[in-house]
Amino acid sequence: MAHKHKNTNTNPILQISPIEYFSKDKENLPAWIKNHKKGEKIDFSKLLASRIVYYPGSALEGSPIHVFNCAHAAHVYLYIDYGYEKEMIKNMMSESPPNGYHVYDEREVSLSEILPHTPHYHLTNEEMRHVMEAYKSAHVPTQNSFAFLKIYERDESYNEDHGAFRFAVLFIGGDAIATYDAIFGNTSAKPFACILSPYGFGGEYESFGSESLLEKIAIRINRLPKYLVCDRGFGWTKYRMLKTVRGTAYRFVWIKDNADNLDLSTNNFNL
Repeated sequence: MAHKHKNTNTNPILQISPIEYFSKDKENLPAWIKNHKKGEKIDFSKLLASRIVYYPGSALEGSPIHVFNCAHAAHVYLYIDYGYEKEMIKNMMSESPPNGYHVYDEREVSLSEILPHTPHYHLTNEEMRHVMEAYKSAHVPTQNSFAFLKIYERDESYNEDHGAFRFAVLFIGGDAIATYDAIFGNTSAKPFACILSPYGFGGEYESFGSESLLEKIAIRINRLPKYLVCDRGFGWTKYRMLKTVRGTAYRFVWIKDNADNLDLSTNNFNL
């Protein structure tokens, strides 16, 4: 009787870190932020033309900045959360900057500066009714509507291995789904990557994962990010998790099908 050999995996998957992976997909430091002088007016069309890491329900979790900044893969971070008062978030962003960085410039931002015209939203009437009811049930603080832009500059004691010379964080106190629709559905901008947690840090009324309203709007306006960084089984339709990349902060890297693939076989704001 022939002896049956057990199948063994002789070619285990070799994994690299997210920083190593995104280091193969770098973005040059955009000229608008490299040449910015403190107090100068900012052209938000140039900001939106930069690679954007979009983080709905973000609080001030710093791990996405740590990954993309160390990799020099993006220089603009849109953090969206309605769970903070304006002065609180303004002070927190200045008093606890990412490790190795200081605030170079900061300013309050109005919606009219970001968008060239009154935004058109892409919700159906039924979806709008759902959102309004969910707002009531979740006691969404709709009065917390504000935006701050902080430009961080690297401390002189650090070099390029630590991260970019500068990067920008635009924190918007508002609804992350409506903000995605307003910005990406009314400009030529689209997110380079989205960080997706099941309900964000603040107990949002709507999930951001598969079949969520956020995914539906992204598909509807044809503004899908190249990458998702999210939990296992949480990725959107037509995205696949990269098994060759290790997880970070309990999240994994997903790439959009047919995206230009690469040739590769912490819980606070401080980095």
